[in-house]
Amino acid sequence: MLWPSHAIFAGPFAIHPEITNKATPDNFKKFKPSVGPTVPVFTIFSKKHAEPGLVTADHGFEDAPDAERILGGINMKGPDYAAIARHGSFVMWGFHGLPEDFTDNGRRLFLNAIAYAHAHKGQVVETLRSVSSRAALAEFFTIWMPFYEKTQQKNTFQRYWTGEDPPDSIFENTQEALKWVAARAPYFHAPSTGDWGDQFKVCVDAQCKEFGVGNGDPEFPKTIAARLAKDPKDELAKFLCERYFPDVSAAEFPAWFDKNGAKLIFTETGGYVWRVRGERAHSGQMRVKGADPAADLVSVKGEASDNSLQIEVRIKDGWHLTAPVAKEGQPISLNILPDSSFAEAGPIKCESDQNGQLTRFALLTLPLKHKSSGRKLRVEFTYTACDAMSCQPPKSLVLEWN
Repeated sequence: MLWPSHAIFAGPFAIHPEITNKATPDNFKKFKPSVGPTVPVFTIFSKKHAEPGLVTADHGFEDAPDAERILGGINMKGPDYAAIARHGSFVMWGFHGLPEDFTDNGRRLFLNAIAYAHAHKGQVVETLRSVSSRAALAEFFTIWMPFYEKTQQKNTFQRYWTGEDPPDSIFENTQEALKWVAARAPYFHAPSTGDWGDQFKVCVDAQCKEFGVGNGDPEFPKTIAARLAKDPKDELAKFLCERYFPDVSAAEFPAWFDKNGAKLIFTETGGYVWRVRGERAHSGQMRVKGADPAADLVSVKGEASDNSLQIEVRIKDGWHLTAPVAKEGQPISLNILPDSSFAEAGPIKCESDQNGQLTRFALLTLPLKHKSSGRKLRVEFTYTACDAMSCQPPKSLVLEWN
Protein backbone atom coordinates (compact mmCIF):
# COMPACT_ATOMS: atom_id res chain seq x y z
CA MET A 1 0.00 0.00 0.00
CA LEU A 2 1.78 3.12 -1.24
CA TRP A 3 0.08 6.48 -1.76
CA PRO A 4 2.72 9.02 -2.94
CA SER A 5 0.06 11.66 -3.66
CA HIS A 6 -0.96 11.80 0.01
CA ALA A 7 -0.44 15.12 1.79
CA ILE A 8 2.06 13.54 4.19
CA PHE A 9 4.56 13.34 1.29
CA ALA A 10 4.14 17.02 0.41
CA GLY A 11 5.14 18.88 3.50
CA PRO A 12 6.37 20.54 5.48
CA PHE A 13 9.35 18.63 4.01
CA ALA A 14 8.95 17.59 0.39
CA ILE A 15 9.57 13.91 -0.29
CA HIS A 16 10.39 12.45 -3.68
CA PRO A 17 10.85 8.74 -2.98
CA GLU A 18 12.66 6.58 -5.49
CA ILE A 19 10.12 3.85 -6.12
CA THR A 20 11.34 0.35 -7.00
CA ASN A 21 9.44 -2.90 -7.42
CA LYS A 22 10.09 -5.71 -4.96
CA ALA A 23 8.94 -9.30 -5.33
CA THR A 24 5.67 -9.74 -3.48
CA PRO A 25 6.21 -11.54 -0.14
CA ASP A 26 4.51 -14.93 0.10
CA ASN A 27 2.47 -13.87 3.13
CA PHE A 28 0.99 -10.96 1.11
CA LYS A 29 -0.32 -13.50 -1.39
CA LYS A 30 -1.92 -15.49 1.42
CA PHE A 31 -3.73 -12.46 2.80
CA LYS A 32 -4.68 -11.10 -0.63
CA PRO A 33 -4.44 -13.63 -3.48
CA SER A 34 -5.19 -10.92 -6.05
CA VAL A 35 -1.99 -9.00 -5.29
CA GLY A 36 0.44 -8.84 -8.23
CA PRO A 37 3.92 -10.39 -8.54
CA THR A 38 5.64 -7.22 -7.31
CA VAL A 39 4.86 -4.38 -4.89
CA PRO A 40 6.20 -0.79 -5.08
CA VAL A 41 8.56 0.16 -2.23
CA PHE A 42 11.02 2.84 -1.20
CA THR A 43 13.70 2.78 1.50
CA ILE A 44 13.10 4.42 4.89
CA PHE A 45 16.12 3.01 6.75
CA SER A 46 19.61 2.62 5.37
CA LYS A 47 20.22 -0.57 7.38
CA LYS A 48 18.24 -3.76 7.80
CA HIS A 49 16.77 -4.29 11.21
CA ALA A 50 16.22 -7.62 12.92
CA GLU A 51 13.22 -6.40 14.93
CA PRO A 52 9.95 -5.77 13.08
CA GLY A 53 7.87 -2.65 13.44
CA LEU A 54 4.11 -2.47 13.95
CA VAL A 55 1.15 -2.52 11.60
CA THR A 56 -2.56 -2.16 12.21
CA ALA A 57 -5.10 -4.65 10.88
CA ASP A 58 -7.07 -3.49 7.88
CA HIS A 59 -10.46 -4.91 8.95
CA GLY A 60 -12.80 -2.09 9.86
CA PHE A 61 -10.06 0.53 10.10
CA GLU A 62 -11.78 2.78 7.58
CA ASP A 63 -15.29 1.90 8.74
CA ALA A 64 -15.86 5.60 9.30
CA PRO A 65 -14.11 8.64 7.86
CA ASP A 66 -12.24 9.40 11.08
CA ALA A 67 -9.46 7.00 10.03
CA GLU A 68 -7.19 6.55 7.02
CA ARG A 69 -4.46 4.18 5.94
CA ILE A 70 -1.53 6.14 4.54
CA LEU A 71 1.42 3.80 4.00
CA GLY A 72 2.05 0.10 4.33
CA GLY A 73 5.39 -1.68 4.46
CA ILE A 74 6.96 -5.08 4.08
CA ASN A 75 5.52 -6.97 7.04
CA MET A 76 4.49 -10.43 8.23
CA LYS A 77 0.79 -9.75 7.62
CA GLY A 78 -0.76 -8.48 4.39
CA PRO A 79 -0.48 -5.71 1.80
CA ASP A 80 -3.37 -3.68 3.25
CA TYR A 81 -1.99 -3.55 6.79
CA ALA A 82 -0.93 0.04 7.55
CA ALA A 83 2.39 1.11 9.06
CA ILE A 84 1.45 4.80 8.90
CA ALA A 85 -2.19 5.52 9.64
CA ARG A 86 -4.35 8.20 11.20
CA HIS A 87 -7.26 7.70 13.58
CA GLY A 88 -8.87 10.96 14.62
CA SER A 89 -6.05 13.13 15.95
CA PHE A 90 -3.66 10.18 16.39
CA VAL A 91 -1.07 9.27 13.78
CA MET A 92 0.66 5.90 14.01
CA TRP A 93 4.28 5.47 13.01
CA GLY A 94 4.93 1.76 12.79
CA PHE A 95 8.43 1.58 11.34
CA HIS A 96 11.18 0.47 13.71
CA GLY A 97 14.77 1.72 13.66
CA LEU A 98 17.30 4.16 15.04
CA PRO A 99 17.11 7.85 14.04
CA GLU A 100 20.67 7.80 12.71
CA ASP A 101 19.71 5.01 10.32
CA PHE A 102 17.02 7.00 8.53
CA THR A 103 17.46 7.69 4.85
CA ASP A 104 16.85 11.33 3.93
CA ASN A 105 13.36 10.43 2.72
CA GLY A 106 12.71 8.40 5.86
CA ARG A 107 13.72 11.31 8.10
CA ARG A 108 11.48 13.71 6.17
CA LEU A 109 8.58 11.27 6.28
CA PHE A 110 8.90 10.87 10.05
CA LEU A 111 8.90 14.64 10.58
CA ASN A 112 5.94 15.01 8.24
CA ALA A 113 4.04 12.36 10.25
CA ILE A 114 4.53 14.47 13.38
CA ALA A 115 3.32 17.55 11.51
CA TYR A 116 0.33 15.61 10.16
CA ALA A 117 -0.66 14.61 13.69
CA HIS A 118 -0.39 18.24 14.81
CA ALA A 119 -2.56 19.35 11.88
CA HIS A 120 -5.33 17.04 13.14
CA LYS A 121 -5.06 18.13 16.77
CA GLY A 122 -8.47 18.04 18.40
CA GLN A 123 -10.14 15.84 15.79
CA VAL A 124 -12.28 13.30 17.58
CA VAL A 125 -12.05 9.54 17.32
CA GLU A 126 -15.48 8.46 16.09
CA THR A 127 -15.14 4.68 16.13
CA LEU A 128 -13.33 2.14 18.29
CA ARG A 129 -12.80 -1.36 16.97
CA SER A 130 -14.10 -3.91 19.44
CA VAL A 131 -15.54 -6.82 17.43
CA SER A 132 -14.85 -8.74 14.24
CA SER A 133 -15.92 -7.63 10.75
CA ARG A 134 -17.97 -9.52 8.18
CA ALA A 135 -14.85 -9.99 6.06
CA ALA A 136 -13.12 -12.04 8.76
CA LEU A 137 -15.47 -14.97 8.25
CA ALA A 138 -14.86 -15.10 4.51
CA GLU A 139 -11.11 -14.88 5.11
CA PHE A 140 -11.26 -17.98 7.27
CA PHE A 141 -11.98 -19.93 4.08
CA THR A 142 -9.69 -18.00 1.71
CA ILE A 143 -6.67 -17.62 4.03
CA TRP A 144 -6.74 -19.59 7.25
CA MET A 145 -8.54 -22.87 6.64
CA PRO A 146 -5.74 -24.45 4.53
CA PHE A 147 -3.40 -24.16 7.53
CA TYR A 148 -5.45 -26.71 9.48
CA GLU A 149 -5.87 -30.45 9.11
CA LYS A 150 -9.21 -31.55 7.68
CA THR A 151 -10.23 -32.93 11.05
CA GLN A 152 -9.60 -29.55 12.72
CA GLN A 153 -11.22 -27.19 10.24
CA LYS A 154 -14.80 -27.36 11.45
CA ASN A 155 -13.85 -26.85 15.09
CA THR A 156 -11.53 -23.96 14.20
CA PHE A 157 -14.38 -22.34 12.27
CA GLN A 158 -16.24 -21.99 15.59
CA ARG A 159 -13.70 -19.35 16.61
CA TYR A 160 -15.21 -17.12 13.94
CA TRP A 161 -18.85 -18.18 13.96
CA THR A 162 -21.70 -18.93 16.33
CA GLY A 163 -25.18 -19.99 15.33
CA GLU A 164 -26.49 -22.63 12.96
CA ASP A 165 -24.39 -25.72 12.36
CA PRO A 166 -22.61 -25.17 9.02
CA PRO A 167 -22.92 -27.78 6.26
CA ASP A 168 -19.92 -30.03 5.60
CA SER A 169 -19.86 -28.90 1.96
CA ILE A 170 -18.43 -25.47 2.79
CA PHE A 171 -15.27 -27.12 4.11
CA GLU A 172 -14.79 -28.95 0.83
CA ASN A 173 -15.27 -26.13 -1.68
CA THR A 174 -14.12 -22.54 -1.17
CA GLN A 175 -16.59 -21.05 -3.64
CA GLU A 176 -19.43 -22.91 -1.94
CA ALA A 177 -18.22 -21.52 1.38
CA LEU A 178 -18.13 -17.94 0.09
CA LYS A 179 -21.67 -18.28 -1.25
CA TRP A 180 -22.78 -19.54 2.15
CA VAL A 181 -21.14 -16.55 3.86
CA ALA A 182 -22.46 -14.02 1.32
CA ALA A 183 -26.06 -15.20 1.78
CA ARG A 184 -25.85 -14.45 5.51
CA ALA A 185 -23.42 -11.52 5.59
CA PRO A 186 -26.03 -8.69 5.32
CA TYR A 187 -27.48 -9.87 8.65
CA PHE A 188 -24.24 -10.51 10.55
CA HIS A 189 -23.75 -8.90 13.91
CA ALA A 190 -21.70 -9.48 17.06
CA PRO A 191 -23.00 -12.03 19.59
CA SER A 192 -24.39 -10.43 22.74
CA THR A 193 -23.19 -13.12 25.14
CA GLY A 194 -20.65 -10.99 27.01
CA ASP A 195 -18.03 -13.73 26.67
CA TRP A 196 -14.59 -12.38 25.81
CA GLY A 197 -13.96 -14.96 23.07
CA ASP A 198 -17.20 -14.09 21.29
CA GLN A 199 -15.96 -10.63 20.33
CA PHE A 200 -14.08 -12.33 17.48
CA LYS A 201 -17.19 -14.12 16.20
CA VAL A 202 -20.14 -13.17 14.05
CA CYS A 203 -23.65 -14.62 13.93
CA VAL A 204 -26.86 -14.03 12.00
CA ASP A 205 -29.32 -11.62 13.57
CA ALA A 206 -32.58 -13.52 13.11
CA GLN A 207 -34.68 -10.40 13.72
CA CYS A 208 -32.73 -8.43 11.11
CA LYS A 209 -33.19 -11.26 8.63
CA GLU A 210 -36.93 -11.25 9.37
CA PHE A 211 -36.90 -7.49 8.79
CA GLY A 212 -35.52 -8.16 5.30
CA VAL A 213 -33.00 -5.29 5.10
CA GLY A 214 -29.30 -5.71 5.90
CA ASN A 215 -28.20 -3.87 9.03
CA GLY A 216 -25.52 -1.91 7.16
CA ASP A 217 -27.77 -1.01 4.22
CA PRO A 218 -28.54 2.74 3.90
CA GLU A 219 -32.20 1.74 3.65
CA PHE A 220 -32.08 0.12 7.10
CA PRO A 221 -32.43 3.27 9.27
CA LYS A 222 -34.84 4.80 6.77
CA THR A 223 -37.10 1.75 6.90
CA ILE A 224 -37.04 1.59 10.71
CA ALA A 225 -37.95 5.30 10.89
CA ALA A 226 -40.85 4.81 8.48
CA ARG A 227 -42.19 1.80 10.37
CA LEU A 228 -41.97 3.50 13.77
CA ALA A 229 -43.57 6.67 12.41
CA LYS A 230 -46.47 4.55 11.13
CA ASP A 231 -46.73 2.36 14.25
CA PRO A 232 -44.76 3.36 17.39
CA LYS A 233 -45.61 -0.08 18.84
CA ASP A 234 -43.98 -2.03 15.98
CA GLU A 235 -42.12 -4.59 18.11
CA LEU A 236 -39.63 -5.69 15.44
CA ALA A 237 -38.68 -2.12 14.54
CA LYS A 238 -38.36 -1.24 18.24
CA PHE A 239 -36.10 -4.25 18.86
CA LEU A 240 -33.82 -3.40 15.93
CA CYS A 241 -33.72 0.26 16.93
CA GLU A 242 -32.48 -0.72 20.39
CA ARG A 243 -29.83 -3.06 18.94
CA TYR A 244 -28.44 -0.88 16.15
CA PHE A 245 -29.10 2.69 17.37
CA PRO A 246 -28.11 2.61 21.06
CA ASP A 247 -28.00 6.43 21.33
CA VAL A 248 -31.73 6.98 20.80
CA SER A 249 -35.01 5.48 21.96
CA ALA A 250 -37.57 3.99 19.57
CA ALA A 251 -40.08 6.69 20.56
CA GLU A 252 -37.65 9.43 19.53
CA PHE A 253 -36.25 7.65 16.49
CA PRO A 254 -38.39 9.08 13.62
CA ALA A 255 -37.65 12.69 14.64
CA TRP A 256 -34.02 11.83 15.38
CA PHE A 257 -33.65 10.26 11.94
CA ASP A 258 -35.15 13.32 10.23
CA LYS A 259 -32.46 15.42 11.93
CA ASN A 260 -29.48 13.07 11.60
CA GLY A 261 -30.24 10.74 8.69
CA ALA A 262 -27.79 12.40 6.30
CA LYS A 263 -24.98 12.18 8.88
CA LEU A 264 -25.31 8.53 9.86
CA ILE A 265 -22.45 6.05 9.49
CA PHE A 266 -22.47 2.31 10.13
CA THR A 267 -19.57 0.59 11.85
CA GLU A 268 -19.14 -3.17 11.91
CA THR A 269 -16.03 -3.42 14.06
CA GLY A 270 -17.36 -0.67 16.32
CA GLY A 271 -20.19 -3.00 17.36
CA TYR A 272 -22.47 -3.29 14.31
CA VAL A 273 -24.20 -0.02 15.16
CA TRP A 274 -25.10 3.28 13.51
CA ARG A 275 -23.50 6.51 14.73
CA VAL A 276 -23.87 10.18 13.91
CA ARG A 277 -20.88 11.44 11.93
CA GLY A 278 -18.68 13.79 13.92
CA GLU A 279 -19.59 12.54 17.39
CA ARG A 280 -16.91 11.18 19.70
CA ALA A 281 -16.67 7.41 20.17
CA HIS A 282 -17.56 5.98 23.53
CA SER A 283 -14.59 4.56 25.40
CA GLY A 284 -15.30 1.38 27.30
CA GLN A 285 -13.30 2.50 30.33
CA MET A 286 -15.36 2.92 33.51
CA ARG A 287 -14.75 5.32 36.37
CA VAL A 288 -14.37 3.74 39.79
CA LYS A 289 -15.82 5.58 42.78
CA GLY A 290 -15.21 4.54 46.34
CA ALA A 291 -11.77 3.02 45.85
CA ASP A 292 -9.32 3.61 48.69
CA PRO A 293 -5.77 4.09 47.31
CA ALA A 294 -4.34 3.21 50.72
CA ALA A 295 -6.17 -0.11 50.87
CA ASP A 296 -4.28 -2.31 48.44
CA LEU A 297 -6.00 -5.63 49.18
CA VAL A 298 -8.28 -5.38 46.13
CA SER A 299 -8.04 -3.19 43.03
CA VAL A 300 -10.83 -2.99 40.45
CA LYS A 301 -10.96 -1.91 36.82
CA GLY A 302 -14.05 -1.95 34.58
CA GLU A 303 -14.82 -1.85 30.88
CA ALA A 304 -18.28 -1.74 29.30
CA SER A 305 -19.88 -2.05 25.88
CA ASP A 306 -23.44 -2.09 24.57
CA ASN A 307 -23.76 -5.79 25.40
CA SER A 308 -21.39 -6.64 28.23
CA LEU A 309 -19.61 -5.47 31.35
CA GLN A 310 -16.18 -6.80 32.28
CA ILE A 311 -14.51 -6.15 35.61
CA GLU A 312 -10.90 -7.03 36.32
CA VAL A 313 -10.19 -7.69 39.99
CA ARG A 314 -6.66 -7.97 41.38
CA ILE A 315 -6.34 -9.44 44.86
CA LYS A 316 -3.31 -9.21 47.14
CA ASP A 317 -1.40 -12.45 47.72
CA GLY A 318 -2.72 -14.30 50.76
CA TRP A 319 -6.22 -12.89 50.37
CA HIS A 320 -9.27 -14.10 48.47
CA LEU A 321 -12.81 -13.16 47.49
CA THR A 322 -15.74 -15.55 47.24
CA ALA A 323 -17.26 -16.33 43.84
CA PRO A 324 -20.92 -15.39 43.23
CA VAL A 325 -21.95 -19.05 42.83
CA ALA A 326 -20.37 -20.18 46.10
CA LYS A 327 -22.76 -21.63 48.69
CA GLU A 328 -20.71 -20.53 51.68
CA GLY A 329 -18.99 -17.30 52.72
CA GLN A 330 -19.89 -13.84 51.51
CA PRO A 331 -20.01 -13.93 47.68
CA ILE A 332 -19.19 -10.91 45.57
CA SER A 333 -22.13 -9.19 43.88
CA LEU A 334 -22.73 -6.88 40.93
CA ASN A 335 -25.88 -4.79 41.06
CA ILE A 336 -26.90 -2.48 38.22
CA LEU A 337 -28.28 0.68 39.81
CA PRO A 338 -31.82 1.78 38.85
CA ASP A 339 -30.82 4.96 36.97
CA SER A 340 -28.83 2.93 34.39
CA SER A 341 -29.79 2.50 30.73
CA PHE A 342 -29.01 -1.21 30.97
CA ALA A 343 -30.26 -4.35 32.64
CA GLU A 344 -28.68 -7.75 33.21
CA ALA A 345 -29.00 -10.15 30.26
CA GLY A 346 -27.66 -13.15 32.15
CA PRO A 347 -25.74 -14.22 35.28
CA ILE A 348 -22.24 -13.13 36.27
CA LYS A 349 -19.56 -15.33 34.73
CA CYS A 350 -16.21 -15.91 36.39
CA GLU A 351 -13.82 -18.76 37.10
CA SER A 352 -12.95 -19.74 40.65
CA ASP A 353 -11.00 -22.51 42.30
CA GLN A 354 -12.59 -25.72 43.65
CA ASN A 355 -13.42 -23.95 46.91
CA GLY A 356 -15.28 -21.14 45.14
CA GLN A 357 -12.51 -18.66 45.88
CA LEU A 358 -11.04 -15.94 43.68
CA THR A 359 -7.33 -15.30 44.21
CA ARG A 360 -4.78 -12.94 42.68
CA PHE A 361 -6.71 -12.13 39.48
CA ALA A 362 -10.33 -12.59 38.44
CA LEU A 363 -12.31 -11.49 35.38
CA LEU A 364 -16.03 -10.99 35.94
CA THR A 365 -18.32 -10.77 32.93
CA LEU A 366 -21.96 -9.68 33.00
CA PRO A 367 -24.06 -9.74 29.79
CA LEU A 368 -26.10 -6.55 29.30
CA LYS A 369 -29.19 -5.43 27.41
CA HIS A 370 -30.62 -1.95 26.91
CA LYS A 371 -33.70 -1.02 28.88
CA SER A 372 -33.71 2.60 27.68
CA SER A 373 -31.79 4.85 25.29
CA GLY A 374 -28.33 6.15 26.08
CA ARG A 375 -25.27 4.58 27.68
CA LYS A 376 -25.58 5.40 31.33
CA LEU A 377 -24.36 2.47 33.38
CA ARG A 378 -23.80 2.50 37.14
CA VAL A 379 -22.85 -0.75 38.83
CA GLU A 380 -22.30 -1.43 42.50
CA PHE A 381 -19.59 -4.02 43.14
CA THR A 382 -19.62 -5.46 46.67
CA TYR A 383 -16.94 -7.79 47.99
CA THR A 384 -15.51 -9.16 51.23
CA ALA A 385 -11.75 -9.75 51.34
CA CYS A 386 -10.63 -12.65 53.52
CA ASP A 387 -7.36 -14.30 54.46
CA ALA A 388 -6.83 -17.66 56.17
CA MET A 389 -7.76 -16.28 59.57
CA SER A 390 -10.42 -13.58 59.14
CA CYS A 391 -12.44 -11.38 56.81
CA GLN A 392 -12.49 -7.62 56.37
CA PRO A 393 -15.84 -5.80 56.57
CA PRO A 394 -17.76 -5.82 53.24
CA LYS A 395 -16.82 -3.00 50.88
CA SER A 396 -18.74 -1.51 47.95
CA LEU A 397 -17.47 0.39 44.91
CA VAL A 398 -19.50 2.05 42.18
CA LEU A 399 -18.32 1.80 38.56
CA GLU A 400 -19.77 4.33 36.10
CA TRP A 401 -19.90 4.52 32.31
CA ASN A 402 -21.63 6.90 29.92
